[in-house]
Amino acid sequence: MESEQGYQDRAVVGGIQQFSALWISQAQAEAIDEADLALIEQIAETLNGYGQLPGTEARATAIATLTEKLRERAERLGESITEPPVAPPRSAPPRGAPPPAVKEPLPAEDGRDDAASEDDEDDAEMVVVDPELLRQPVSEIRGVGRVVSERLATLGLQSMKDLLYHFPRRYDDYTLLRPINRLSFGDQVTIIGTIWETRLRRVRKLKLVESVITDGTGKIQATWFNQPWLAEKLKAGQQIVLSGTVDQFLGRPVFQNPEWEPLEMEPLRTRRIVPVYPLTQGLTAQKMREIMKRAVGDWALHAPDPLPASTRKRLGYLKLPRALRQIHFPDSQEDIHRARQRIAFDEMFLLQLGMLGLRRDWQAAPGLPISLDARAFERFFEGLPFGLTKAQQRVIAEIASDMREGVPMNRLLQGDVGSGKTVVAAAAMVQVVQAGFQAAMMAPTEILAEQHYQGISEMLAGESINVSLLTGSTTAAEREQIYQQISDGSAQVVLGTHALIQENVQFKQLGLAVIDEQHRFGVDQRKALRDKGAGASNGNGSVP
Repeated sequence: MESEQGYQDRAVVGGIQQFSALWISQAQAEAIDEADLALIEQIAETLNGYGQLPGTEARATAIATLTEKLRERAERLGESITEPPVAPPRSAPPRGAPPPAVKEPLPAEDGRDDAASEDDEDDAEMVVVDPELLRQPVSEIRGVGRVVSERLATLGLQSMKDLLYHFPRRYDDYTLLRPINRLSFGDQVTIIGTIWETRLRRVRKLKLVESVITDGTGKIQATWFNQPWLAEKLKAGQQIVLSGTVDQFLGRPVFQNPEWEPLEMEPLRTRRIVPVYPLTQGLTAQKMREIMKRAVGDWALHAPDPLPASTRKRLGYLKLPRALRQIHFPDSQEDIHRARQRIAFDEMFLLQLGMLGLRRDWQAAPGLPISLDARAFERFFEGLPFGLTKAQQRVIAEIASDMREGVPMNRLLQGDVGSGKTVVAAAAMVQVVQAGFQAAMMAPTEILAEQHYQGISEMLAGESINVSLLTGSTTAAEREQIYQQISDGSAQVVLGTHALIQENVQFKQLGLAVIDEQHRFGVDQRKALRDKGAGASNGNGSVP
C-alpha cells in the first residue's frame, strides 16, 4: 500500500510508525526463533523512523530493504510472500505550482461532512428548517428505546435539540497519534498502547492504580488516584487509548489521572477525531456515539440559524448545521476551533439579544427627566479640594445627558480604586437633589457605607444637602427618625447597606439609586432599591 501511494507515509492511519506500535507485540508473540526476533527489531527500528526519512527516494529504499529481508525469511522457512508493486517515488511539485486535482470521496454515512467548500454548501438545495422537529423525543432515533431514553434523561437529554447541544467534553485525536518514545514532558497527547501490567497499591490513605502501557517503541506508567475499581478494568493485554498531559517522575515520563478508553479499531482505521461525551451509568461511550451520530446526521440540518447569512459571511462563520456537525464529528482540529467559535458566538449573541430585550422593556416605562442646574454644578466643582480629570468630566456630562432624557437610566461606572468614581456619583446626586428628588447609595458592608457617608458629606458640605446614614447598626430611635425623614423628603441623600431595601424605607421621590460593588448584591436586591423610585417606574434609574 505504501508503495502504491508513492511513499507518502499515508498507508496507515497516523503514519507507518503507528502500524509498528500495534504490530510489534503481535509479531514478537508469533516469532519462531531468535532470527525472527532480531528481524522484528530491525523492522520496528526502520518503521519507527520511516516518517523522518529525507524524501521519497529514501523511503522507497527502506521499503525495498524490508521487502528483501522478508523474502530471505520466506526462503529460509520455505514460504512465499506477495511482492508489492514497484511505484516510482513521487517528486514534489515545483514551488508555487497549484496542487494536483484530487477527486474527493462521497460523504460517509457516519455524520462526517464532505469536503465541499462552504460556497458550494451555500449554493446547495435549501433544507426546510422546522424547529418543531427538534422538539421530537429522543426515542425517535433508531435504537433508542424506553431504557436508553431514561438513561439519556438522567443527562438532561429528552429532545433532539438537547442531543444536538450535548457537546463532547473532549476528543481523542487519532490523526495525531504520538509513539511513546517521542513523548516530551508537558505534551498534551493521545497514545495507543497495550497494558503490560496493572497493580493496586496503598500509600498511606491513597489507593493508587498503576498501569504500564507499551506500544512497541517504549513504555510509560499511568497512575490513577483513589479509583481502585480501575484495577479490575485495566487488564493486562488490553489495548487502550490514553489522553492526558505527560508528566515526569524520577526523570521518566508518566501520566497522572489520564482519560482512557478501550481501543476501537474503526476510528484508528478511518483516521478520525473521536468525540468523548459525558456519560451516565448504563450508557457506554460507543452507544452514546452511535446515538449522537444518528441525531447529528438526521436532525442538525433542521436547526434554525439565528444569524443572517450576510452577517455570517462577513464574519466568516460556519452555518449552524455545519458547526453542529463539526463540533460533534470534526474532520480536523481547525474544524473544531471554527465550530466552537460559531457556537460560542451564538450563545453570546442570543444572550445579548435577551439583555437588549429586557433593557427595551425596562426603558419602555416612563422616566423622570431631570434638568441640569448649571450654577449648582459650578458651586459643587468649585468646592472640591481637587480638580476633575478629563475622564471624570466626560462621564459626569454623559450621566447628566442621560438623566435629562425621559427614559430610565442604567449605567455602569467602572474604574480602578482611587480613580474618582465617588465624586462622579456625588455630582449626579447634586443634580438630582437640585431638581427636587432624592438620591440613595447602597454599599455591601457597613464599613464601606460609613466611608461613603464621610466622603460624600464632605463633598456636599457647601450645597446645604441633608445626608443620612442607615445601616444595621443604626439605633432603633435613629432608625425611626431616618425613616420619617426619608418618607417626607427631608433626607435628600441616603447612604446605607441592605437596610435601604427594607419594607419600612419609603422614599418620597427617589430619583437616583447608586449601587456600589453591584456584583456583591443579588438581582432581586438591586431591583428592590430601584423599585423604591418615584412614580410608577423605577425612578430615573440607577448608576451601578
